[in-house]
Amino acid sequence: MAYKTKLRTILAKTEGSSYGVNSSPDGTNAVLVNSDLALTPLAGDMVSRDVIRPYMGAYEGLLSNTQVQLSLTVEYAGSGTAGTAPRYATLLRSSRLAETTMASALTGTATAGGSGTITLAVGTSAVDDAYTGMVISITGGTGNGHVGLITQYVGSTRVATVAPYTATFVPAASSTYSIGANVSYRPISTIDGVSDTSCTIQYRLGGPSGTEIVHTLTGCRGTATMNHTLGQIPTVTFNITGLYNAPTDASPVTPTYANQSTPQVFRNDTAGAFRFFGVAGCLQSNTVDFGNQVEYRELIGCSKEVLITDSAMSGSVVMEATSMATFNPFEQARTDGTLGRLAYLHGTTAGNRIGLVAPRCDLGLPSYNSAQGVEHFTLPYTMIPSVAGNDELILVYS
Repeated sequence: MAYKTKLRTILAKTEGSSYGVNSSPDGTNAVLVNSDLALTPLAGDMVSRDVIRPYMGAYEGLLSNTQVQLSLTVEYAGSGTAGTAPRYATLLRSSRLAETTMASALTGTATAGGSGTITLAVGTSAVDDAYTGMVISITGGTGNGHVGLITQYVGSTRVATVAPYTATFVPAASSTYSIGANVSYRPISTIDGVSDTSCTIQYRLGGPSGTEIVHTLTGCRGTATMNHTLGQIPTVTFNITGLYNAPTDASPVTPTYANQSTPQVFRNDTAGAFRFFGVAGCLQSNTVDFGNQVEYRELIGCSKEVLITDSAMSGSVVMEATSMATFNPFEQARTDGTLGRLAYLHGTTAGNRIGLVAPRCDLGLPSYNSAQGVEHFTLPYTMIPSVAGNDELILVYS
């Protein structure tokens, strides 16, 4: 009997502070992945011997820098429970994102408000962008029932700028609000020595007589690309590098696919609150490239390690063309030093809503493209960190 391509399972578990030590993932660590799963079970450099001899022929090669590479795609969806991380969060943390959990909703009474803005209660955070990317709902008073995405928060004034998800977002002083429980992700630069920045992954291939071939990748780190396109299931593709371990035969595991909600197609009634450089345009798609530079390192006298040595996050928005009075991306791109925000919310139910905000986007070279006979702007951008660093992308699962 054959080993069947469809009978594959991916398990992923963080390694904590023990880098490169097998964290022994089991069925409860199963990650639901798409069919474009691809494993390079043995990668490295082949060194030819190239010795001199009195006849022609090939030389044997010797393998160095042995590693394993894995590409997998997951659905861009929440866990199903607000304040609980999605199962693939293990891969996000291994791709240069740090996780912060707000386990319960933050409630209060506004001290001021207006169209697309709310001043939170005294005592809320004084840190800029502390609540950026989070969903806020008006629960009483003026604007009761209004829901929006916080696209900017100024700590010194407690003022949150909100892109409406409902038709409008217009609170006032004495409106009560709730910021939903959530799990947020932001970049990290001090990757080495920080807990949960690597994981162990098992690639398991089912076969005859109840056995599986198991490839165990330890010390895994990588990069990721998000693809959010109208009419499709939004996805995150991870390209992972791990340390090589000899594959083994093992008994099958029973995967438990918890904390992985059914995704929602990216469309008009499941995504909203789109803003780009202050413009509430018509979004067709957005891609995000983490841009991590992943290096396998193997030096004599030192441990083998997969490092993330640099990162440059970027992306591309495709939106319906507007009048130049509304948004002139060509002049915007020509204006040096002028950055703008990207923000939108995907998902409609608590536990399966994801806010994405890039606070400082540097616009690249805009161009036109046509879809369904309608002109669109293609707007490449680079995400720039502030002087504080590690804040060029904010993902919030709520």
